[in-house]
Amino acid sequence: MVLGEFPSFANGLGLTAHVRTTVRYDYSYIESAAIQIGDEILEVSSFGQYMLNSVSNAELPNVLSGYVLEHTQPAEDQHRFFIDLGHDNSVEIKVFKDLVYLNLVIENGGADHFEDAVGLMGSWKGARLARDGSTILEDPNQFGAEWQVRDTDPKLFLVNRHPQFPAKCSMPNAAERTSRRLGENNISSEAASEACGYIKDRYAHDMCVFDVIATNDLAVARGGAY
Repeated sequence: MVLGEFPSFANGLGLTAHVRTTVRYDYSYIESAAIQIGDEILEVSSFGQYMLNSVSNAELPNVLSGYVLEHTQPAEDQHRFFIDLGHDNSVEIKVFKDLVYLNLVIENGGADHFEDAVGLMGSWKGARLARDGSTILEDPNQFGAEWQVRDTDPKLFLVNRHPQFPAKCSMPNAAERTSRRLGENNISSEAASEACGYIKDRYAHDMCVFDVIATNDLAVARGGAY
């Protein structure tokens, strides 16, 4: 999936972010992410595995097209990759077990570097634009399908994985919600809300609750994604 493409970044150097999702039961999650700046690529996957310019577990800290790239491991099941873009802008990739989270922080100079943004992050003004740059797609599934990586997009991941365009992305099966994991003690919404109680932002709190219940893992609340 094309998470975001920013052709004007750094006076035309360009920044592109792709993610790969995996379906599990009735939900999907990001299992790997790739960032390209200029001609150089960082690929991060589940459990903190990574490649820098096709070199597995390359020495870090390092640079990605001149931007400092650092890696830390806050806990055994957590990894953090941080690219300092300057002017308080950054790319942060967090990993908790097999879950990958990518965050692009824009504090200064956004209009100069990111105003021509396209992809799942939406346009600079927040609209869910199709690839034609004008059609607004309200349906989230249609919007997601629109930004499946195509053969006309740059290839950021070193290894191909099914499905590849023109084959369509797989969708979670909502019917699994009531039938999966029979015999397991699923986490209640109250327990999930309590685990996520330290998060003050309501939207982030609700995301945390959903993730805890979906993964059936209270530890996700402290996984570092929120």
